[in-house]
Amino acid sequence: MKPLHTAVAFEAFGARIGIRAVESIASDLRPRLPPRARLITSEDYDTVYSVKSIPSGSGSRTGYQLERDGVGVGSFSGLSEICGELESDMHFRVAVAARDFLFVHAGVVQWKGRAVVVPGRTETGKSSLIMALVQAGGEDFSDEYAVLDRNGRVHPYPKPLSQRREGGGPPRLHTAEALGGQEGAPAVPLGLTVITRFRDGGAWNPRRISKAEVMLALFDNTVVARSSPEFALSVLAKAVKSTVGLEGDRGEASEMALALLDAQGPPR
Repeated sequence: MKPLHTAVAFEAFGARIGIRAVESIASDLRPRLPPRARLITSEDYDTVYSVKSIPSGSGSRTGYQLERDGVGVGSFSGLSEICGELESDMHFRVAVAARDFLFVHAGVVQWKGRAVVVPGRTETGKSSLIMALVQAGGEDFSDEYAVLDRNGRVHPYPKPLSQRREGGGPPRLHTAEALGGQEGAPAVPLGLTVITRFRDGGAWNPRRISKAEVMLALFDNTVVARSSPEFALSVLAKAVKSTVGLEGDRGEASEMALALLDAQGPPR
C-alpha cells in the first residue's frame, strides 16, 4: 500500500480540515473543497480524513476506504464516488467547526440588497425553491446553508445548486449562471424568512409570523444549536431584527418564487 500524506489541508470559515491520501489524487480533491476554502500548512485540524486505496475485488481495479478522525465512514468502488461522499461530509464538518460564523440549514438568495432565507433540512423542497428564485432574478447565495456572522449578516456559501433525481442516483448540479442568474457576493442583512413546505396542489397564501417565531425556526435548523446554544441565540437575535417572517404551504416553486420577489420581497 502506498504511504499516505497530507494531500490537502485547508481552512474555511475558521474550520481547519486535513485530508490524508496518496499524493496522486490530490488534484481530484482540491476542486471539491467547500466555499471560501484556502490552503494552509498547519497540522492543527478540527477534522482529519484519510483516503486509503484498497483492492476492489474485481481484477486490477482499485477501491477506496474513507475514514474520518480514525473512524471508518465507508468503502467506495471508484474515486468519483468517494470524492462525492467526502465533499458532502466536508460541508457539514465546516458548519460544525466554523469560528465566528453560524451555519443554518437553509436556502438563500439575495434580493434588493437583503437575504431571502428558506430554512429547512434535506427533502423539504428548499433547493427547488432556491432554483426558482434564482431563475426569477434572485442572486444565489446557497441551497444548503445560511451563513451568519456575529452581527447577524448573511454571507454567500456558493456551490452548485443540487436537484434530486426521481428514482435516486446522484443529484443534478446547476450553476447559477446555467439557470440564467448569478451568484451573490457581499454579506447582506436578513430581509425575509420563509417557512414553507411543498404540498401537492397547494397555493401560497402565507401568514405573517413574529420575529420570535422566525428565531425559533432558524434555531431549530442551526447546526450547532445543541453544542453552542448561547452563540446561536446571540447571532440570531441580531439577525431577526431586520427580517419579515412568512409561513405557509406552497405549490409549484416557480409560482411561489414570482410571488415572493414581486409582491413579498424584503424591504430595502
